[in-house]
Amino acid sequence: MTDTPPPQAFDYEGAPLNVGDRVAFIAVYDKRPALYTGTIALIDKAQVCVKTHQLRVIPGTKWTPHGQEERMRYETIMRKPDTGTDS
Repeated sequence: MTDTPPPQAFDYEGAPLNVGDRVAFIAVYDKRPALYTGTIALIDKAQVCVKTHQLRVIPGTKWTPHGQEERMRYETIMRKPDTGTDS
């Protein structure tokens, strides 16, 4: 049995982010802000890659919640709850 390391990436509410999670995020591409949805494809030390109709790289900011170890927070990402639908 292997121990699963604790998550090191969190959305703007502090919910953990994992590869495969469905997320919504705000980003500016071609000078237009928009709301996107996609699936986390990769989590790196300082950024996540989200698969939408393209791969989008989103940088994080350092966050230390209540004296715990430093983590990365993605302030434009919100983890979508699994509702069993694809909406």
